[in-house]
Amino acid sequence: MSRGNYKTRIYSKEELIEIIQEKAKTLNRTPKRSEIKEACSVIKVFGSFSDGIIAAGLKPTRRKFNRKPCNETSKQEIIIEIQNKAEELRRTPKNFEVDIGKIAINKFGSWNKALQAAGLEVNQKSYTRSEIIQLFQAYAKENKRTPRQCDLSINEKVYRRIFGSWSEAVRAAGLTPNTKKTDQELLQELKRVSKELGKVPTVTECHKIKFYVSTYQIRFGSWNKALELAGLAVKNPRRCRMTTTTEQYLDLLKNYATKLGRVPRSREIQEARTIIERFGSWNKALEAAGLVTYKRECFTKEDCIVLIQEKAKVLGRKPKIEEMTKISTIYKKFGSWKKALEAAGLPVLKKRGYTKEELIEIIQEKARELHRTPKINEIKHVTLIRNEFGSWNKALEAAELPALKKRGYTKEELIKIIQEKARELHRAPKSIEIKQSTSIYRKFGSWNKVLEAAGLSTYKRECFTKEDCIVLIQEKAKALGRIPKIKEMTKISIIYKEFGSWKKALEAAGLSTYKRECFTKEDCIVLIQEKAKALGRIPKIEEMTKISTIYKKFGSWKKALEAAGLPALKKRGYTKEELIEIIQEKARELHRAPKSTEIKQSTSIYRKFGSWKKALEAAGLSNENY
Repeated sequence: MSRGNYKTRIYSKEELIEIIQEKAKTLNRTPKRSEIKEACSVIKVFGSFSDGIIAAGLKPTRRKFNRKPCNETSKQEIIIEIQNKAEELRRTPKNFEVDIGKIAINKFGSWNKALQAAGLEVNQKSYTRSEIIQLFQAYAKENKRTPRQCDLSINEKVYRRIFGSWSEAVRAAGLTPNTKKTDQELLQELKRVSKELGKVPTVTECHKIKFYVSTYQIRFGSWNKALELAGLAVKNPRRCRMTTTTEQYLDLLKNYATKLGRVPRSREIQEARTIIERFGSWNKALEAAGLVTYKRECFTKEDCIVLIQEKAKVLGRKPKIEEMTKISTIYKKFGSWKKALEAAGLPVLKKRGYTKEELIEIIQEKARELHRTPKINEIKHVTLIRNEFGSWNKALEAAELPALKKRGYTKEELIKIIQEKARELHRAPKSIEIKQSTSIYRKFGSWNKVLEAAGLSTYKRECFTKEDCIVLIQEKAKALGRIPKIKEMTKISIIYKEFGSWKKALEAAGLSTYKRECFTKEDCIVLIQEKAKALGRIPKIEEMTKISTIYKKFGSWKKALEAAGLPALKKRGYTKEELIEIIQEKARELHRAPKSTEIKQSTSIYRKFGSWKKALEAAGLSNENY
């Protein structure tokens, strides 16, 4: 429902910059988003709150929890942090589960690379351009059709990042993108599916085989109508019979329009779905009823270009796609972000294309600089080299350099490394403290075996028996002077492993288990009556305890009050005159026409007057009065 005649205040860039700067002076620091009332306007005008802060000549505050800056955190610290988290979770952690997740991505290039460096299994496959093309072609060959997005379990962002759009990805695979089918083609497809199943498909069966019923409902008005046109048997034909005429639906729309004082929206009418099926769309139904149709905001190519250019001016640089609004419209109009930038007259970074000879020259130059064969991580153009030569060793062969061989450690060398580390630490080292831990595990099978071989004390896992758990629970009960709760315990996972549940653990420790408090209807009635005595009036539901139990027992608060012998609270019914008086009082208090959010009785006002504007007019007020 429309909330009156108010228009959002539009701020200029200069006004917003002044607001931010004034707040900064008051606080003696850069303000946070929550401290600026006009934050939404700042985001709308500048693209983001940080960009608004920068435009005001201030430094954005992004860092949380006084975390060390990225450049002060070493790769080894990040690896240890990830491994500790993995040990705690007993699985590979996700980047948002680790405090330094973003720093790890900055340091290693991606979260998957950080996980690999920590010796952990990668969460999700990182697809290359050629792998996606191969997947598309394999699917098309097997199913004899172009794949749809739902057919492949690859995130949409991957297509956008690599190809620009789904259609571009399909074209790159040498396939024809799925375009809008004709009515005849859709009906032929429906017949084909029916023939394959050996019967008329139901909506549920269609969902299982990813055959989109919604396409047919939108195109033909209903699923049954599509079945009829395809010459297939319709189930429950009675349901298709028209019970309401077209004229009755048109009258219904007109009545709603009169009642609301404006054109109704589809979500406001219960019969909206049937009306859309009957007329083809909501706008067509409104046109047939002689009402004004809703028009979607039409964004042309020129509008998109202006939007991109304005964003570039605000940022003082070429914007990134994720910094834009209307992203889907931009992709729809131009096909890719690169083409949109070109149309907006902004420079596009073009990937440098290297020949084999140039890549060989790069490798040889690096070798001359280092006076040895370079490692792959010492060369900038790794991906290009791998794509061109197939592997790093083949690239080295082409550059006439000796191939690098993996360092092979003997058992004796590894033992010596561990002993040196032990002398340095004055204790037996842990696996995360030794760089060659992978080689050690490969040679010895476990960390304790290598420690034994090095003549060092091994790490023993703390063995906790059932008896130890019982003692732990009993000691906790003594310390608290009551039965402990599971969240108050240590060794929770061991307790669950040993006993199966907290209840069984308490029984084994000779402690009575928790029982849910059983509240009868009579108990609820007593509770309500006691509350009424304490307040000296009928209590409101939000003033009670055991609210969910009361609702469960009686079904509603009104019935609970009746059962307790108390009169039910009746909603206050306001007259138009009373509501006008309330609005006028608020206007005198504010020295302006009040907004709907500033009046408690706004719901009653909308019900009585139809809109906020009409209520203000009835009260003799308008935006210009004060």
